[in-house]
Amino acid sequence: MLIIQAKITSNESEFKQLELKEIKQQNSVTEIIDNLKPGISYSFGVIIVAEDGNSNIEDIKIVNYTTKCLFSRNINYGVSLLSGTDYINVTWNKLNDQNEEDCYITGYLLKLMMVNTPLQQQGFSEEVISNDNHGYVFENLLYGEKYSVQVTAISATGQAKSSEISYIYTEPYGSVQIKNIKAKLNQSSSLVITWDVDEKYANTPLHYNIKYKINKHFSCSSEVITNIWTSLLAYNQTRIEILDLIPNTQYVVKVDPKIKGYTYNDNINIIFVKTPISNPKLTPIMINDANGSYITNQSAYFSWTINKTECSKLNGLFQGYQVILKDIVEGTQVSNLTTQNTVNYDGLKPSTKYELQIYVLTNYGYNSEQGLLIPFKTITKFLEPVDELIVYKKNLKRKSIGIRWSYPDENIVNGFIISAIDENINSTKQITIEPERCVVWPKLYCTTFENLIPNHQYTIKIKAKSIDYPTGGFTASVVSNFSDGFADKPENLRTTDVGSTHISLAWDIPWVFNGVLKSFIVNTEEISSKDIDKCCDSQPDLEIQITEELPTYNCTINDLKPGSTYSIGVLSKTSSYGQTNRIQVTTLSTPAVAEDVENDQLITPATQTSDEPEN
Repeated sequence: MLIIQAKITSNESEFKQLELKEIKQQNSVTEIIDNLKPGISYSFGVIIVAEDGNSNIEDIKIVNYTTKCLFSRNINYGVSLLSGTDYINVTWNKLNDQNEEDCYITGYLLKLMMVNTPLQQQGFSEEVISNDNHGYVFENLLYGEKYSVQVTAISATGQAKSSEISYIYTEPYGSVQIKNIKAKLNQSSSLVITWDVDEKYANTPLHYNIKYKINKHFSCSSEVITNIWTSLLAYNQTRIEILDLIPNTQYVVKVDPKIKGYTYNDNINIIFVKTPISNPKLTPIMINDANGSYITNQSAYFSWTINKTECSKLNGLFQGYQVILKDIVEGTQVSNLTTQNTVNYDGLKPSTKYELQIYVLTNYGYNSEQGLLIPFKTITKFLEPVDELIVYKKNLKRKSIGIRWSYPDENIVNGFIISAIDENINSTKQITIEPERCVVWPKLYCTTFENLIPNHQYTIKIKAKSIDYPTGGFTASVVSNFSDGFADKPENLRTTDVGSTHISLAWDIPWVFNGVLKSFIVNTEEISSKDIDKCCDSQPDLEIQITEELPTYNCTINDLKPGSTYSIGVLSKTSSYGQTNRIQVTTLSTPAVAEDVENDQLITPATQTSDEPEN
């Protein structure tokens, strides 16, 4: 019988008995062993059992054999290096046997070489075999030196293709000299800081801490100010850009390598840099108290200030203010410079829109986008006195007087202030009214002053007021008492229709009543006739009572003779008879003729005449 035993050569375990087979009398035996792993070295042994049961178990012949395998052509080691001052930590990807034919990885060969940078020559080297699939750490290395690392996978059949060579520097230790620190202005908006490093570390990747702070705000003063550092980091480069700097300012810039075990003195590796002047960014602020500004119809005054705590925004040396006054209507402007924070303009046009522009001025100029803009409008010209002021009616019973006036510019007034001064007792009553037109005289203004004392004399004063002049403008006055006078004659007496036996009349209300207008009396007298023998009859007077004040009144006179001429008078009646307005009118001869005459427009009133008042 035949017993075959096998094990992996590198395994310390006992042989594994595969199976027991019977053999015949023969010189050689061939046996196939399956299910072995590729790329593995195996040890095989054969035990022969004789017919008496004895065997060669004490003297087994052992043979070693390695199964074949394949390495991948494109192995991704994924080598990663991390260094300190005296060590390099190497990690890589674990290579797995994904296919049955892939070689089984038993370990990794790591080669470490120190590179003499100027000539790229190898110096110190070290090789190790690692069975750790996670990584390896090379220790006791020199600081600040360049090393190369290469990883190679190992199997029982040999070595795989090596990884690409990776390079890394160990971190420096101690002082690294910085020199030639320079600053260059980049388009007035930033500074580019560059520096050089000690030649020994010229090719060493270093990290730098760049700190900067404001030392002086020349826009405010030349004194050194206390400020905190602002830090930036530069990785493996000797250049950095500092943004958002303030113009006309001195900065301190410090460049220090980040070195383990060393701290740089505050007074080394620094330079001073002054930024150039630029457009001012400070806007004037208007003073809003009671004395800060005023506007009249022909002048304007304004005052302003600047926030001195923001003087750094001047971006230059303060020179004063650029002040521009624009006439919005005409599109013209006046510009001037001032060192004061006030401005006063005279000779302006009333009721005109202007815009005042105030800009901070420095030795750079002024910034048209950083101005205080004050739109304003001059108030209207001082209000003129009212015209045609008159006391047109009196009412002793109601203790009131009626006042009428005109005003030339109705668009600017928002009311009238009226005072009645009692000259007998030196007292004053005052009212303020809206600018309402008279019902009777639509182009004029009217009001009634009540609760006055009869038999006292009053001075009536009136002045227009507006938004710009709430207390009123110039004053007009008139003196009045309650004594009745004669009423004016009716205005604009005219015919509205003439027939053969009737005449229709119309007239306007008298201009002045001088009392309470009670009625109109119409007097009609025949003064000629086509039949002279029947001429000159008198008509009874008509009295037309007045219940309300109207712009126009009318009446019709009937029972007249055809073809006769009449003198018609209309008088105003208060407590007495007033003046008469008279007109002459001829009636039509016949109704038929009347139609023809009317169509031919031959009827015209005679010239109006005025009689003296009747007692």
